[in-house]
Amino acid sequence: MSIDRRSSLPRVPLHSVGTIEFADRPAAPCQLLDVSDNGLRLVTPECDLPRQPVRIRFQLGRRDAGWTEVDARLVRARDFDSSSSQWAMEIVDMDMGTRRRLRDYLLLAQRGSKQLRSSARESIDSLFRSARGLSC
Repeated sequence: MSIDRRSSLPRVPLHSVGTIEFADRPAAPCQLLDVSDNGLRLVTPECDLPRQPVRIRFQLGRRDAGWTEVDARLVRARDFDSSSSQWAMEIVDMDMGTRRRLRDYLLLAQRGSKQLRSSARESIDSLFRSARGLSC
């Protein structure tokens, strides 16, 4: 497995705070950036890269949503800024309920973004149709 491997699955933005629980050191905070069916991307102030799977706890969707826990392993890391790193994590284990919630979240988010793009396109088309009717 390469540290630079990229997933081809579509990712959906997810802005959620969470924690990374390590087997050999104290937990660290993280900020999730996006999620896919088999992975997630996060930012953390933790500078020591994990060599074994970790448990990541985060809220999927709303701030009042219950906590979601997944076990994941690091597949890619890079500097985010001077004091934090961006990690791409591959999910290695999750129970069926968590998998179902994740897939439902992904489906809803993908539908929502398609509707927003479609709505924006319709608004622009309407604006151009209105502008054509104006005479200068």
